[in-house]
Amino acid sequence: MPKKKKAGKNRKTKGVLQEKRALVEPDLDCQLFGVIEKALGSRFFDVRCLDGEIRRCKVRNKRMKVEKDDVVIVSLREFDDKNADIIYRYNTEEVRELQRIESLPSTESMGLPKENEDDYVFEFDDI
Repeated sequence: MPKKKKAGKNRKTKGVLQEKRALVEPDLDCQLFGVIEKALGSRFFDVRCLDGEIRRCKVRNKRMKVEKDDVVIVSLREFDDKNADIIYRYNTEEVRELQRIESLPSTESMGLPKENEDDYVFEFDDI
């Protein structure tokens, strides 16, 4: 009987460090920051853009995993203001970096929940 291999092509490795991606900012002409509000299916999402409008957006990259409350770059269409395309998704570290350099407003003004918000708050005086 052959000996078991310790690492193969299907074995997951723990502790793999991810490389830090270069910080991508939207173009001034036709790209905006947006926050995903609702998944509609078939790679369509309702996105609240920073100009205050809610647009129906489609993810153009098939491998991009997008969820609710993700911060994305939305590419506007010249011929249609109601529809747009999602071209980039930020992770949490990149969102914090954009807020630090003041390129992106705070999470409260964008409609995102606070990061350290407690769901259950009890006051013992009420009990």
